[in-house]
Amino acid sequence: MEIEAVTLGQVAALVVFIVALIKGLDFLYAKYKKPTTDLEERITKRLEQMEKDNKMTLRVVIELLQHEVTGNHTVDMEKLYKEVKDYIIEK
Repeated sequence: MEIEAVTLGQVAALVVFIVALIKGLDFLYAKYKKPTTDLEERITKRLEQMEKDNKMTLRVVIELLQHEVTGNHTVDMEKLYKEVKDYIIEK
């Protein structure tokens, strides 16, 4: 049984093939992963928006409670009303 000699060209061709195979697999993985990545980004943005909405709602509730307890803070309530109105319009 004789073993054939491997030439430098054959080794280079094998290396090029392996690199191309790895790049192809990487491309396929990125294409497979993209919908998941897009969904994660959309969910993150939505959660951030919900957090902002909740903070605004809590500010309104606190101001209403403070007004109910003290009967004051009408100026603060007017400012907050304008802020909430602008916030809703910008949304």
